[in-house]
Amino acid sequence: MMNIFKSIISCALISTALMASAQADVTIKGANKQTVNVQGAVANSVVGAASKAKQSLASNVGSVTVKGSNTQTVAVQGAIANSVVGAASTAEQHLGSNVGN
Repeated sequence: MMNIFKSIISCALISTALMASAQADVTIKGANKQTVNVQGAVANSVVGAASKAKQSLASNVGSVTVKGSNTQTVAVQGAIANSVVGAASTAEQHLGSNVGN
């Protein structure tokens, strides 16, 4: 049981580090196509007080400027889950979207 808890905490820490680096300036000037095809499951979960779970599939997140054509497609044949456990925690999920700060 302790190994499962350590794995969950490790995943949460890695997710937090990746989320911090995921916020960027995104400028699309030409043709842009993002496609995600899920056949099975995608899960993103964190545990702890004031935790944040952010998940973006075929999405631009940050300061987004689109000056060209932009196509974003997410096809799901299964399940996508984004969840948090803990007081004052939030879950944010973007599927095929542009999200500004």
